[in-house]
Parts: sequence; structure tokens; C-alpha cells
Amino acid sequence: MMRKRIKLLAGLLVVFGLALTTGVTSPKTFVFAAGTDATASSLTITTQKEWAAVHTNSEPVPVYTDAATTKPSGVNLTTPYSTWRITRTAAGTSGKVVAYDLGSNQWVKAADVTPSYGSNLTVSDMPQGSVVYSDFKDVTVYSDMQATKPVGKLSTSYDEWTATQVANDNYYGAFTYNLGNSQWVKVSDISLTKPASGVIVVNAGTSVFDSVGKYTGTITDPGAYKVFNVSYINGKQSLQVGDFYQWVAASDGAYYPD
Repeated sequence: MMRKRIKLLAGLLVVFGLALTTGVTSPKTFVFAAGTDATASSLTITTQKEWAAVHTNSEPVPVYTDAATTKPSGVNLTTPYSTWRITRTAAGTSGKVVAYDLGSNQWVKAADVTPSYGSNLTVSDMPQGSVVYSDFKDVTVYSDMQATKPVGKLSTSYDEWTATQVANDNYYGAFTYNLGNSQWVKVSDISLTKPASGVIVVNAGTSVFDSVGKYTGTITDPGAYKVFNVSYINGKQSLQVGDFYQWVAASDGAYYPD
């Protein structure tokens, strides 16, 4: 039986401190060419007050420990994620931004990323009954859709949470989810699907959808199909019985979890 989803309550939050996580991959080495204005003595470093982020297209962008980006840290940004919040900017003598600090002196070259700003975020309602999964992790909760004001963490006693809205970045797409009462979590910290097992027995003619709810066809061969993942698509609990394009509503068959 699937776990009953739980709405987020203020009492389930625990105050915490914010941290940026990067992943370790094989680093690339970049060196500024002679004559650039990105020397340490010429840089102007400014704190980023409004929400802003950089996008990496999931490339393993090198991280540096200095604003001049001359000292490789030995780590790259993790490739599963492509959006990272900017905390400071470094500009050369011409005023052009040459590097971004992603927190705690974790700098990336401006030439390696694409920036976007808070005005790019737009909010839309999610289908009634939408759910996201935290995998029982203490995911950071923010009071703003830009994820700049941490207010606590999700309880590790639950893994399913009702989601009411999504904030989309014009470049990246979904950036944060609202779990109700302006309690926002980052898309990179949460999931729309979780692993499942067992089988679902369906009849011929049962509708099949992709992971975003687009109709892709019908079941032609009735019987029991192996289940790989569970998600809430178009507000209904749905089960993946094949690839990305093969999901069926749990209510359209008889589900027997392992």
C-alpha cells in the first residue's frame, strides 16, 4: 500500500543552517589569458541582494577558491543539477562580471555559465492532488520562491508532500515547489517520482501517459505489468510500467506492490 501523502505543517520544521553542496568530478583546468582585467587587485566584489542564479546546462563547470578564478578547487559542479544561486559577483575594471560566487568562496567563471535573475521566476498552480517526494531527507524549506530565506527543514518522518504551486525559471524550468503556506523547496532537493515495485494488472484499452501527463496511447496486451516508479501525474497516483512515456493511473488497474 502506498504511503499516504502528508501536507506540510509548521510544526514539522526544524531550524537549520544553509549550505551549498557541490559534487566531485574530474576537474578541468582553466587559466586566464594575459591582459584580462580579472586580476585579484582589480576586481570589485559585490554581494548579490536579489535572487539570481547561474545555469550550467548540467556541464561539470570548474569551481575556484578565488574571485580571479586562478586557483582551481579540485571540484566541479554536479552534473545532475544545472541551476545554482549566486551570492556575490566579481567585476573587472571595465565593470563586466567575470565570476560568480555560489557561496563560501566557490567561484565559477562568468564565461562558463548563463545567469538569470529573480524577475525570471513565474508561479503557476499545480494540478490538485500533486505530490513531491523527499525520500525521508531533511530537505531545506524556504519562505520565498527564490529560495533565499531558509526557515527550516522537512521532517524525516515522511516522504510524500502535497505540492500546490511551482515557480519556473524562464531558462531552467521548474525551480521551486510550494508545499503550502509559502513553504518552498528546491526542485534539486526533491523529486516528482520515487522507486516502486510489484505489478499492476490492466485491461486492453487502458490509457498510457508520459511523465508530464501527455497521452501517448493505450495498452494493447492486457495483463500484469512490472512497476518501476510511482508519481502523481495530472493529480492522480500513476505507475511507470515501461520507459519515460509509459505511465498508467493506479486507479485504472489493480496494483499489487511487493
